[in-house]
Amino acid sequence: MPEGAKARVGEGWISEITYSPDGARLAVTSSIGIWMYDVQTDEELDLLKAYRHWVNSVSFSLDGRTIVSGSWDKTIRLWDAQTDEHLRFPTT
Repeated sequence: MPEGAKARVGEGWISEITYSPDGARLAVTSSIGIWMYDVQTDEELDLLKAYRHWVNSVSFSLDGRTIVSGSWDKTIRLWDAQTDEHLRFPTT
């Protein structure tokens, strides 16, 4: 959330939902980023945001270590699936 904000209303428009290879986490793309959820507890874990436009695709690597996402701004991003840290901005 922006600095000074006290609450977020809504989670944006959803466009895709993807399970991690082990089935433990769920990645949900939206108009404001990628929401990460714990499947067992339904707990919201994180919001991955590094985009200026709607995130329309997300996938986990087969080993579950990396998340790749794409946006309407024609960018692809890589994320560490364990820490949710943004790894790269490889192409536009």
